[in-house]
Amino acid sequence: MVKLIWILLLIIASFVHASLLIRSDTLERDGDGNIVARGRVEVFYGNYFIMADEIIYKREKNIIIAKGNVFIEARDENLIALGDEARFDLVSKVGYIKEISGKYRRFYFKADDFKKVGEEIYETRKGEITTCPPDRKEALLCFSRAKITDRYIFSFNNVLKIGRVPVFYLPIGILPVGDRRSGFLEPMIGTDTYNRVIYRQPLYWAISEDKDATITFDYRSEQADGIELEYRQVLSPYSKYSFNLFYYREPSPPGLWWKGRNMREYRRDRYRFKMDGNYGGLRFGVDTVSDAYFMEDVYFVREKETVPYLLSYIDYHREFKDVIFTFNLKKFRDLTLSDTESIDRLPEIGVFLKNREIGKGIFFNTEIYYTNFFQERGEKIHRFIMRSEFNKGFNIFGIRDYISLTHINNYYLPYGSASYSDNLITTFSFENRIPFLWSFEGDMLKKQALFEVVYTYQPETFENPQFDVFDEINRKSEIKFRMSADTYLGERQILGLFMEGGYNYLGSYFLPTDGKLIEKKLLPLRVALNFSPFKGIIYTQDFYYDHNLRNIIRLANNLSLTYGGASVGVGSYISRNSQNRTISDQTRLRLGINYKGYFINTYSNIDNRLERDLFKRISLGYKSPCWSFSIKYRSTWDGNKKDYINEIYLYFSIFNIREFILPLRTR
Repeated sequence: MVKLIWILLLIIASFVHASLLIRSDTLERDGDGNIVARGRVEVFYGNYFIMADEIIYKREKNIIIAKGNVFIEARDENLIALGDEARFDLVSKVGYIKEISGKYRRFYFKADDFKKVGEEIYETRKGEITTCPPDRKEALLCFSRAKITDRYIFSFNNVLKIGRVPVFYLPIGILPVGDRRSGFLEPMIGTDTYNRVIYRQPLYWAISEDKDATITFDYRSEQADGIELEYRQVLSPYSKYSFNLFYYREPSPPGLWWKGRNMREYRRDRYRFKMDGNYGGLRFGVDTVSDAYFMEDVYFVREKETVPYLLSYIDYHREFKDVIFTFNLKKFRDLTLSDTESIDRLPEIGVFLKNREIGKGIFFNTEIYYTNFFQERGEKIHRFIMRSEFNKGFNIFGIRDYISLTHINNYYLPYGSASYSDNLITTFSFENRIPFLWSFEGDMLKKQALFEVVYTYQPETFENPQFDVFDEINRKSEIKFRMSADTYLGERQILGLFMEGGYNYLGSYFLPTDGKLIEKKLLPLRVALNFSPFKGIIYTQDFYYDHNLRNIIRLANNLSLTYGGASVGVGSYISRNSQNRTISDQTRLRLGINYKGYFINTYSNIDNRLERDLFKRISLGYKSPCWSFSIKYRSTWDGNKKDYINEIYLYFSIFNIREFILPLRTR
């Protein structure tokens, strides 16, 4: 029977601020007064747990020596290490481990020895590090020696190995550690259609605990050279702001990248200024550029280089017990066409009086808005809106019935001498909604459904300006029927169905596809289906059928098949106008294959009317737990230039920490 001996040693507080607990099979004191534990030895010291075949505790010097199959775990640091021998001074807090290997957070490491030589200072020799599991060391970073502080890692004679083959050597490496450390970030190095060399080098500056900045130097051999500055500051847990300044110096005259563009947009000094922030209920932002082509020329990420417009705004929101107050200014900058002006809201002020009970079961709310719609060229107007709603719920023979009556007041004050037939609108809207709920739940099968009948009445149609949904006031007397049903097998949805149709007693409605008035009573039928009979098979369909045109006016469907590492998707979108002519006909194809880390993904969006690909993307590569490499090609049809924009990028990541991007071709 194994004998367990427990010893609790309370070390003098001036030297050690933790308790030392030793558990072992045998325990004895040698001739020098040291405590020697053998067998299965376990030591608990603060947050550390140590196991070894033998542990010697030199009580007079407060030193622990562990020998044979040493195991160390630091729980709060996510550290697990194995070694042959370890020594730790409890007073000076220094020590070493020989022949160490283990895991720190997501990194696996191995070294001849690891020493703690000072307060938060470590040294190690002949080591290697990776994020690969121990049985799959596909990528290794080897070094002859390294010094680690609380701020940086200094490593020497660094060799990067892929599959044990050296591919890169760096004599000295300096890496910031921790959440916020000043230093150089990963650069972007590459080439593209217009530049033989592209080099972008970001520098991170941790100014203080509440503020930091990133400065990026951008060199392009033929195009503009530039600099980017991004500054961020936190004022309080609920308040912060940031601003970005991008400045680029364009060569004169411009090169091939400006071919086919409007020369009036050319600027030698090009910039973008962007600022965002919030302070309590106040949000604000400014985003402006020197020219309409700035985003396309500067960025390499599709989500940024194809931004259609920029927005500058001030938004204030304040909620009181019974009232919500809003104030905002919104100014748009359209980048799709340089001579097109968007409609701005300068300003928009709103007051919403919350729902309150004014009688037995009768509730009342009001919303009031003033909006100044403004643009340099085109229609601009002041609009005042007040909408008051009365609503009440009934329970008649167990059936719930909800009615609401909205009093609508819209007033339009045009700039200058402009006028409309209906500058002042006073009308009302009535709605009656009756829902029916049904559900069933068995051992594996679960069903639920909502049936709803909705009647809406508005007495008049007005010839007023049309800026947003508040201006869509048309004569209406219609009844709609809605059904929403879902079926689940366990936790997986196998069937979802939505249907909506109706009848307009006034004999007209607006077609969903082109907004034209149809002088008929029967409303289009909408059906949305989601069907998944087996895991890995999903079919969706969403269509509008117009009884009067006797055709499907909008159809979107998609079939997705997934099996193992392969997936296929086929979809289409078709829409027709009020003359029954096809206005959109597109097909979407998707294929993805992933086998043992190797992958290929393709996507294509085909316009069947133009008989061309509007957008296609192909990416192929390899991804393991510790490195990845891929090449991505995308081609986008530019309707203005009547040509394709072709782009090729290389992506790679070492240890899957950050992804490097190398542009090879753009535009």
